[in-house]
Amino acid sequence: YGSSLIDIIVHRETVENGRRVFLDFRGNPSGAGALEDFSFECLSPEALAYLRKSGALLPTPIERLRRMNPPAIEIFRSHGIDLEREPLEIAVCAQHNNGGLKGNIWWESNVRHLFPVGEANGSHGVYRPGGSALNSGQVGSRRAALFISRRYPEKPPAAGDFLREAETQIRAHFDRAAWMVDRTGPRPEILSEALSEIQTRMSSHAGPIRNRTDIGREARKARELFDGLRTSLKVGSAQDLPGAFKVLDACLTHVVYLEAIQEYLRKEGKSRGSYIVTGEEGEIPCPGLEDKWKFSPTPPEAYVGRRILEVGWNDRGGILKRWVPIRPIPREESWF
Repeated sequence: YGSSLIDIIVHRETVENGRRVFLDFRGNPSGAGALEDFSFECLSPEALAYLRKSGALLPTPIERLRRMNPPAIEIFRSHGIDLEREPLEIAVCAQHNNGGLKGNIWWESNVRHLFPVGEANGSHGVYRPGGSALNSGQVGSRRAALFISRRYPEKPPAAGDFLREAETQIRAHFDRAAWMVDRTGPRPEILSEALSEIQTRMSSHAGPIRNRTDIGREARKARELFDGLRTSLKVGSAQDLPGAFKVLDACLTHVVYLEAIQEYLRKEGKSRGSYIVTGEEGEIPCPGLEDKWKFSPTPPEAYVGRRILEVGWNDRGGILKRWVPIRPIPREESWF
């Protein structure tokens, strides 16, 4: 049933059951008497041919990894994890979110002179194969560089001119920072507690598994946390300010993110390639899973399939949502 079944199982173990899951490269997977033990014959023809052509039909996973991707072993070793001697703890990552900053055909955002390229730009769309994503980052960089060289050739402002232009915003941040420092001793664990709550909420409700019923409740809790932090967050010293601003930024981000998910579901958005929405009619992805894992894919003609959700934030703390039609793909008439 593919890697998506592994995602579901790992999510169930880590998020629902509170267990830890490890990937062990030292030996091949065992069926433990319930399933067939690993063998190369279990692989699809494509996977088997790939390993054969790579010279990686070797006895253990660590030997196959060493043949195909030795830098991965070294990266983990540099972080104190030796895959040859110990298992690697894993979790499910929400990789394909397919969002980003609004950009035009030259990759310039609606903040003038700001050019988000690569995955920071919201141009990838719902169906985003890895190869086209890499190419999109390269094309975006080239087009942005061309536009900047032709349309913005002037030199950056002098430091003094820039400071005068940005003084109001800079002063507001300094005043905010001064207000946040309270040497009378706020609880030192408040930052770690807030960040842990944000991380737990996002892993449980905004990753590869999402539930139509739960998302509204979690969006409200996220907003309550942000409103509380924005009006009362204090730290004991200036050294704690970077962590405090990080928590505020992460909290605001997760508020907007959850609101966007809720808006998508309100418009009858369903499951798609990067996540499944549970709690609705549909098919079970694999025999043996409970009925709660039923899901239905979003049909191509759905409202959310023909529009882009733009989300913003106004000065009064309100979240702005706007659905705009997707840009049509140009029809080329060239011989190529």
